[in-house]
Amino acid sequence: MANVVIFTGFTYPNLTRVPIVNKTLGPYRVASALIRAGYTVKIIDNFQALTAKEAINAVYRHINKDTLWIGYSSTFMIGTTHNTKMEEVYSFIKKFADVKLVYGGASVNEKDFDPRVDYYVSGYSDNSIVALTDYIAGKTNSIISKKINGSTLIDSSDYPEPKMDSLRTEWSKFDILQNEPLPLEFARGCIFKCKFCNYPLIGKRKGTYIRDMNEIRDELIETWETKQVDTFYITDDTFNDDNDKMEQFHKLFTSLPFKPKFSAFLRLDLIDRFPHQAELLSEAGLVGAFFGVETFNLKSGRCIGKGLHPNKVKRRLSWVKDKWKDKTNIGVGLIIGLPYDDDAYFKELEDYVRSPDYPIDSTSFNPLWIKDPKDGKRSEEHTSELQSRLHLVCRLLL
Repeated sequence: MANVVIFTGFTYPNLTRVPIVNKTLGPYRVASALIRAGYTVKIIDNFQALTAKEAINAVYRHINKDTLWIGYSSTFMIGTTHNTKMEEVYSFIKKFADVKLVYGGASVNEKDFDPRVDYYVSGYSDNSIVALTDYIAGKTNSIISKKINGSTLIDSSDYPEPKMDSLRTEWSKFDILQNEPLPLEFARGCIFKCKFCNYPLIGKRKGTYIRDMNEIRDELIETWETKQVDTFYITDDTFNDDNDKMEQFHKLFTSLPFKPKFSAFLRLDLIDRFPHQAELLSEAGLVGAFFGVETFNLKSGRCIGKGLHPNKVKRRLSWVKDKWKDKTNIGVGLIIGLPYDDDAYFKELEDYVRSPDYPIDSTSFNPLWIKDPKDGKRSEEHTSELQSRLHLVCRLLL
């Protein structure tokens, strides 16, 4: 039985129906904060893989008179927000009159609000979720609104803003599958401010919102000693955006009593500026690198703040592939439908991707989509047009 039950999901890469099944950090960060506050939490992973009956049975096994709320993490729940399964699960939860339904995650503002949902929580929720749970439990008289921005809610001494040296995730509290990689957080935000990005803390000052390396070291060693976990995927928005952080990280990872393996999201232009980063990453155990290249169109790149010339991007991709060889799987993300993208560019892209010299192991094509500033929803007009362009590219490449 648990005070809180949280559903999480997995996502599908573009052009494939093979899911990425792994633990996502957000719900476990929330769980860790609640456990430290004295609450019991049960996380049910991979919601999309469950039938409605299985999801309901999972809730039933952990719900009782002490259950305060059941949560639904939206970030990786693609395609499940308003389907029949969710309708059945929502209806079951609402049979328990005293149990609240909480909807959270990075995609909250993109979804239609449902009257059955009691609270919506967006942003970093390390402390706001504790404040909300205390409120539901009747421990505080503070007024909590239906829509909570986790990054701005808390400003009192009872719930101070979370510090970057107090973000340890208590994986020892949860079952971990053998050889399962775990998410690992070094920092939050990004020093860049790409025009297409709406992540929180973008454009942050260099050297800020970085965790204490000693705390990370303690967390890694304990996880290794108790769960034998040696593989991680780093959740930082842009892992190598701070060269000083890279130096500290390298010193930490190469001094551990075990040899770690990890993957991360990286910026290629920074490796172009600081080539030694490639060696630091490799020596530290890099096995998977994903670059947000976004475009090989010079004019489109300049329009969105990606200034490295496409020819230089291609040369540097070949350079890192030659340097890392088969030790590291390299992926790139491309946005389709940027300004100045046209049929000539798509044909050029096709030729490059089909070339035997193409150094990339996996390529993710994503249509540009635009939010309505009034309600945060995707603009169906723009999405439809750009989705058709994506389909054109997919036909060329498949």
